[in-house]
Amino acid sequence: MTDTNTLTDRYIAAALHSVPTAERDDLERELRASIADAVDGRVEAGETPPTAERATLEDLGDPAHLAARYLDRPTFLLGPAYYFTWLRLLKTLLLIVLPIGAIAAVAVDLLDGMPPQRIVGTVVTSVLAIGVHLTFWTTLVFVVLERSGAKNARPAGAKGVPSWSLDMLPDVARRTTGVAELVVMIVGTVLFAFVVIWQQQVGFVRDDAGDPVPFLRPELWGFWIPALFVLLAVSVALAVARYRAGRPTGTLVLAGAALNVVGWTAALVLLLRGELVDTRFFDRLDVTAATGDWNVVYQVTAVIIAATVLWSIVDDVVKWRRAARDAG
Repeated sequence: MTDTNTLTDRYIAAALHSVPTAERDDLERELRASIADAVDGRVEAGETPPTAERATLEDLGDPAHLAARYLDRPTFLLGPAYYFTWLRLLKTLLLIVLPIGAIAAVAVDLLDGMPPQRIVGTVVTSVLAIGVHLTFWTTLVFVVLERSGAKNARPAGAKGVPSWSLDMLPDVARRTTGVAELVVMIVGTVLFAFVVIWQQQVGFVRDDAGDPVPFLRPELWGFWIPALFVLLAVSVALAVARYRAGRPTGTLVLAGAALNVVGWTAALVLLLRGELVDTRFFDRLDVTAATGDWNVVYQVTAVIIAATVLWSIVDDVVKWRRAARDAG
């Protein structure tokens, strides 16, 4: 099988990532020709092809810098030595911290007894404030680094600040996790958390006094629903890690399976004990007579959920094994 995921392919893909589509073909041709000439020259001088390829790409440097030079794009927010390192770090922090901050803000507002219609506004405000502070303080750190006499040193010398290297190039042909999948997962998680809160505070089923009748038992707010929000935050963090890896890894698959087992086992135990769903919800909808024995309904539902979760875990393992086999 032809290798379509060489270092050169990965480097060029990284360089083309921020280049307008109309200009990508020209840049790709120039880059491939330039890299091929440099590699051939090194091979003629006695280097092996893999060594020559790696040395050539290392000499070219960060592909983002290369693309910026090609486009004549200014990168002087912090200075060219630190700009792309700052940008990579800030993107990572925003992807991880903002979803967690949104979920935490919802939980805090709920515990304070804030009405749902106000929760949305405070969550948006909180997320914007977190984003502004995160951007400001991260930028300030890099500005201080650049103006403290460290500008003549490599950015890699800054503790905790990752510099570019060939090992950071994504696997172009084998990437299986895209940004669309990540965004859908995060948005779906946030919406699910909102629905959990909404069904308790507003809902669409009401009792004779006009108060909302929740789908989930109110007693769950003592421990189980806050624990659910924690699990949702962890699942978002895992999704971000999986996106950055580009494909499933053994550690991420194991962590995801453990999260599924812990979360769904707790949910199924509560369901089978009759401690998850508030049956008053169905009583108000007049569906109790049609369902018959609730224990039978719970058991059938539990089997369906368990089978779905098991299939999801097996599917993740299969994808991981396939990705590992392809990489090998």
